[in-house]
Amino acid sequence: MSLHEFNQIPTSQQQKSIVYMSRESVPVATCLRRLANWCLSNGVDISEEGQKLQSDFKKKISVAYRDFFREVIESIYVCGFVPWYEGICDGIKVPKVLPLGSYVWRVEAQADMTGRKQDAEEERARKRYKRDMYVYRISILHGEVKEEAVNIINYVPPRLNAPISPMQGLFFKYLTLQAATQMMHEISQFNSKKHVLFTEKINFNELGTTSGIALLDEFRQYTLTGKFSERDSTRFRTRTGQVLSNVNDANHFWVQDQFNDADFIRHILPPNMEATEMQQIVIDDYFLQQSGWFDHAVHMFFDLPYSITTQSTRRDRMTNQETRVLSEEQYTNIRCLCDFLQSVGEATYVKLYTCKDCTFYLQARPRLSIDSADDVKKLVECGVFSVKDNVKIRDLFFQK
Repeated sequence: MSLHEFNQIPTSQQQKSIVYMSRESVPVATCLRRLANWCLSNGVDISEEGQKLQSDFKKKISVAYRDFFREVIESIYVCGFVPWYEGICDGIKVPKVLPLGSYVWRVEAQADMTGRKQDAEEERARKRYKRDMYVYRISILHGEVKEEAVNIINYVPPRLNAPISPMQGLFFKYLTLQAATQMMHEISQFNSKKHVLFTEKINFNELGTTSGIALLDEFRQYTLTGKFSERDSTRFRTRTGQVLSNVNDANHFWVQDQFNDADFIRHILPPNMEATEMQQIVIDDYFLQQSGWFDHAVHMFFDLPYSITTQSTRRDRMTNQETRVLSEEQYTNIRCLCDFLQSVGEATYVKLYTCKDCTFYLQARPRLSIDSADDVKKLVECGVFSVKDNVKIRDLFFQK
């Protein structure tokens, strides 16, 4: 699908294509999973009105919210908002994200912004809470959940005539990569077979005449039909007097006459043919270039370092390790994402359990990563670890 074709299809189909990319594209799916692991690897800590939750209830609700936050991360990058509804899991109320693909979304103007007359209660509510001019609306395609039961939490502010998804620009690069992949597949099929070009040179001495209008007529006749004229004086004949149309017929008759009893298939080229074998088409550099550009765009969009090293030599090991460590800005973005998830958790918990106050805390994975024993050695030499930490590290390396 080209960019022009993508702009011509309905919005619902465009959204479906972007959802497909978020699941099918390996770099996109990997970055979404890495973000979830960075934010949720240490679990979810919840307290209600300053008090810790009961152990049994805390265990159930923490697991439910961890799964909920994973779907929230995918939803905010695909749609720009979080559509959630109330569900039941293990006998407790939990928030559920409306599955991608079960709905389509759009941006509409708020009803109160269109000049509709408001009553006194709505006027007081409008003064207490500032309402946005535009809102997200959804239309459910599958399932038994009603649209009235779905609550929406914004991540990207809604705007009219804006991209339908935060990843729309990334999707255009994905289309280019898909076109390159399709081209690579077609060229591979083409190169798997031998291709030979044949060119024909007309020998004027075989046309039966040498000059004048007769030569022009013979040339036209041979070019259009591949045969000579029907004049008996210029026709080829066999030894038995049989009329032949051209030199190729004569060659074919001779082979048939000499090998009449043999069981084989005869393929004879037309006269005066030259065969040239075509070379293979090579676009490996173009495909690798498009793949590299897409991977770079994905990691720039999610603001994450590459997770896989491309060099294996010891000389480049340190440089590759540095590119895999989160920078200060990247780790700040991880913390901002954790803050948003905390606000989503608090908003959903208060609505589900009608409590006055609750606090969610997500402790992101540390920015510093330990990839080898050399990293541990450097940290020990710097005096970062305590005696208890040294014992834990020793048990970690020597445990059975």
